[in-house]
Amino acid sequence: MVNISTSAIRVFLIDDHEIFLTGLRSLIQNEPGLIVAGQAVNRAEAIDVAGYEPDVITPRYCTRTENSLDFLPDLIQAQKERAFWF
Repeated sequence: MVNISTSAIRVFLIDDHEIFLTGLRSLIQNEPGLIVAGQAVNRAEAIDVAGYEPDVITPRYCTRTENSLDFLPDLIQAQKERAFWF
């Protein structure tokens, strides 16, 4: 597990496009005070990683195979309603 400062804003990325995830991860990692707490490319990974309790979740609403709004309740439950969504 990564040692993360308690003052860092933990961002969780959900998208099924690796190029987008790589670019966004790079941008976030270069910003002071932000850290990528995890990323997922599908529903199962998203629910698993959401348990790490990120501060911000950036879901892609429609992936190639599913709509993240369909599993939004599962994500909210997994991260105990702690994260800000955009």
